[in-house]
Amino acid sequence: MFNKRKSGGNSHLYTVIEYQKQFEQFKRRVRLFLSPIPDTLIQQKPAGSSWSIGACIGHINVTGEKYLEHLSEAYEKAEFTEIEGSGSFAPRVLPFLFISLMQPPAKWKIKAPSIFKPGSNLKKKQLLEDFNQLQDQLLSLLEKSKKLDLSRIKLSSPLIPLFRINASECFAILIAHQNRHLWQAEKILKELTQRDL
Repeated sequence: MFNKRKSGGNSHLYTVIEYQKQFEQFKRRVRLFLSPIPDTLIQQKPAGSSWSIGACIGHINVTGEKYLEHLSEAYEKAEFTEIEGSGSFAPRVLPFLFISLMQPPAKWKIKAPSIFKPGSNLKKKQLLEDFNQLQDQLLSLLEKSKKLDLSRIKLSSPLIPLFRINASECFAILIAHQNRHLWQAEKILKELTQRDL
């Protein structure tokens, strides 16, 4: 996922530039992935699965939007109070474990909470527009991050308000989450195409 550099034990340092590269790559990856797939296939579910390709992308979009709301509010407060800083950021132990568990390939299934369930519009055009908009909004925040200390910008998890993370950990969580469900979508496409052979 990242170019990781060890710093004192198990910590990994992540930079704003690395985050920006990841979200830019996601835009290209999803565009190339979805472009050749017809809407009918995007909404199909393989046998034994409750997820379609569209549901995977829709879930990414809904989850990202929820985190973005909290992240944007935290940034507004940070700019107002002039929390300046720059450099590399190391996630704390619990967020790091969460990020690691989120990475594909998925070792076990995690049921998506109701607040993160995708909407009913799973058409390719809308999914791609929403996905690109989400990446652009995250990139816009990262552009502001060049003068801010991400480790001091704190926000609550949309799912568990008492679970506090910093902005750097939030970006890392979102990247791991997107990787997980894009891997899932690619796996679903493979299963669907093999079924029709």
